[in-house]
Amino acid sequence: MNEDWATASLDAFNAPESRALVLPYLRPALDSLRWIQQNRRIFYLGSWLGAFLDAQVSPAALDVVRRFLLETPTLGADLRGKVLQASDELRRTVSIRARFGR
Repeated sequence: MNEDWATASLDAFNAPESRALVLPYLRPALDSLRWIQQNRRIFYLGSWLGAFLDAQVSPAALDVVRRFLLETPTLGADLRGKVLQASDELRRTVSIRARFGR
């Protein structure tokens, strides 16, 4: 797979109007992280996570991330850290929206 081509195509996942379309693919995207880490360049992993998480703002998306982390206890600390870092804005957004009713 040409990583430059694939990376360039990931931006479409971040469009706010694509949130609902992307949500069903969030868990499969997270499940593929080990393979991506083993088979792709190091910078691709961050782009991949960003593509699936950056536009998400819903509690449902946060639940997917939390379930993934709970259900993959053998996930390496490096990958776990990348998922936590990539989902931090989502976590904060969900918290703020819950508190202020949005």
